[in-house]
Amino acid sequence: MVASAQSDTSTWVRLDHHSLGMPVPAVFMPLSDLIGLDLVRLGFVSVVAQDEQEDIPTSQWLAANLASPERLTMLVFDHKLPLRPKSLLKLRPVHRFEGRYAAAADSGWQNEVRTAERILVVAGPRPDPQHDEDLAGALRWLLDPSSVLVGVRVVPDRNSGQGPHPAA
Repeated sequence: MVASAQSDTSTWVRLDHHSLGMPVPAVFMPLSDLIGLDLVRLGFVSVVAQDEQEDIPTSQWLAANLASPERLTMLVFDHKLPLRPKSLLKLRPVHRFEGRYAAAADSGWQNEVRTAERILVVAGPRPDPQHDEDLAGALRWLLDPSSVLVGVRVVPDRNSGQGPHPAA
C-alpha cells in the first residue's frame, strides 16, 4: 500500500468548512504529499464526482493526530481501524506524514475537530501560498479535476493523553 510517500513537512491549509458547506472541519494538502499511497484503497474519492446527497466516505486506513495547533499528523495503517478511538492507541502506523499550517489553528477550530472526531482531508494541486485561506483559492483547488477527499478519524495524541473532547 505504501511505496514512498513524502517525508518532508509541507504546508497544509485549514479550509473554512462553514463557508464551503462542509459538514466538519477540513484540511487541504497538496496531492504530491500522497505520492506512493493507494488513494482508492485509502478511501479517497473525486471531489468533482462526489454527489452532494451522498455521505463522504471515511477512510478505514487513515487517522489524523492533532498533536499541536501548528501541525497535523496523518497516520497510515496496513489494516482496517477499530471502531473505538482508544483501541487505535494500540496500533502502529506503517507510515506517517505531517503538515504544518502557515498560522496556528485557533482553539475554536481545534475544539470543532475534537467534537466532530473527524476531519475532511482534501488533496489537490499545490496551493498558492499567497492565498492560503482565501475562499476563492479554496474553491479553485476543490473544483480541480484531480482533487480528492476522504473523511479521516481523529485519534488521541499518544503523548498528551487527550482524546476527542465531548461537545460542551
